[in-house]
Amino acid sequence: MKFAILNSVIMNGGDAGIVYGIRDAIKEIFPNAHVSIFARQAREASVFYPDLGLFGMLQDTWTRQRVLAYGLRKSFPLRSALCLMTPGETEFYERLRSMDAIIYCGGGYINNLYSTEVLFRIIKDTLNMKITHMAYAHSFGPFFDDRSRAVAASLLSRFDAITTRDEDSYKLLKKIGVTCKNIRFTADAAFAMQIATDDTLPAKDRAELKRIQAFKLSGSGAPLLFMSVREWGFPGTGDSVSLNTKYRFELRRFVERVIAESDYRICFVSTCQGREGYPYDDSRFAATLFKELPSFTEDRVHICGHPFMPASYPLLIGRCADLVLSMRMHFIIFSIMAGVPFIAIAYEKKSQELARQVGVESFCHEMSKLSADTLYKSFVDVREHLIDIRATVESAFRLLRKRSFENAMVLMSVMPSVTSQEK
Repeated sequence: MKFAILNSVIMNGGDAGIVYGIRDAIKEIFPNAHVSIFARQAREASVFYPDLGLFGMLQDTWTRQRVLAYGLRKSFPLRSALCLMTPGETEFYERLRSMDAIIYCGGGYINNLYSTEVLFRIIKDTLNMKITHMAYAHSFGPFFDDRSRAVAASLLSRFDAITTRDEDSYKLLKKIGVTCKNIRFTADAAFAMQIATDDTLPAKDRAELKRIQAFKLSGSGAPLLFMSVREWGFPGTGDSVSLNTKYRFELRRFVERVIAESDYRICFVSTCQGREGYPYDDSRFAATLFKELPSFTEDRVHICGHPFMPASYPLLIGRCADLVLSMRMHFIIFSIMAGVPFIAIAYEKKSQELARQVGVESFCHEMSKLSADTLYKSFVDVREHLIDIRATVESAFRLLRKRSFENAMVLMSVMPSVTSQEK
C-alpha cells in the first residue's frame, strides 16, 4: 500500500517526531507499506533525515525570488480552480494520484494563526482525487471568522477519518458542524515513534549525548535540568514588546534562582536548533539569554546546539535529565516518553491540554502570566515529589502511546482495499 503524508514542517524536530510516529505506526500495521513524505523545505531537510526520502510540498516548487513567489502564492487558489498550474504544481499532484491514501500530517496548522488560502485549496484539490483521506492527530482552531469555520467544516466533512490529539479540537469539530463519520480523540502521533537505542543511535547524536553527560559528571553528581525555551513575539496581544521583555526577565530570574538556591546544573537543549535553513534556532535564543546572566553561572550552564534525530531525544533526556522545563510541546512529549518529570510553559493551549492528559496540570504555566517565583515553586515541588511524579509520567506514557497507535487503527478501518483478514 502507498501512503502520502502531506504538509509536514519537518525542519522542526518536534514535527519530525510526528512524521516518524506516523510512519512507525503505519509500518506496525502494514509492514510492506510504502510511505512518501511531502514536507516543507524538503531539500534542506533531506540533509537531516536521509532515511525518509522526502518530497517537497507544492509551495516548494515555487521560485525563491520573493516577488515572484508572492505572486504565485496569491494567485494559486484561482489558478488551481482554472487548471492553470505550473509544471511543478502539476507534478506534485501527479505524484499523489498513485497513492492509496493521503494523510494530512498531524500538528496544529489548520487555524487562523496561519494563512489557510493555499492549504485549503490543496486540500480541496486532493479531495477531488477520490482517494482515502485522513487528518491524523491534529489540533484544530482557533478560527476567528465565520468564513474560515465554514470552509474548514466543509472540507473536513469530506474526509474519511479525522483524529485529534486534544479534546478541545474534538469538541470544536462538532461545534462548527464537521460531519465526517469517523472522528476520534486520540493522542499526538509522536508517541508512537520508535525510541532510539544504543544500537540505533546515530554517531553524531551519540557524541553530543556524551558531551552533555560529561558536563553533568563535571558537577560531581549534581542533578541536571534541561531547559527548552524559545523566542516568542506574543502575536495578537497588542503589547508584544513589554510582554517579551517581561518573559525574558522572568526566565533570567528563574535561572538565577536555580543556580543560587539549588545544586542543579542547566542544559539548554531543544527540538528546534542547529538545522541550517530553518528560521528558528532556540540555541541562539538561549545564548542571548545566557549573556544577560551573571558571570557566576558560567560553569553551571551548558548550551547545546546540536540537531538530534527525533528518536534520539527520549534516549538523551532519559540518560541525562533529572527534570525538564519546556515551552516546546514535543520536547515535553519526548520527556514523557523518557519518563522524566517536566514543567511546561504554555504559549498555546496544546501544552495545557497535554499536561492535563498526563495529570500534572499544576506544573503548566501560561506564558503571558509567567513568573519566576511560580516557576521556581513548581521546580521545588517537582523535586520534592520526583519519584511519584516520575511514576505518573511513566503511566501516562503507556496510555498515550496506546492511544497514539489508535490513529493508525482508524486509518486502517477506512482503507477500502484492506481485507477483513488484515483487519
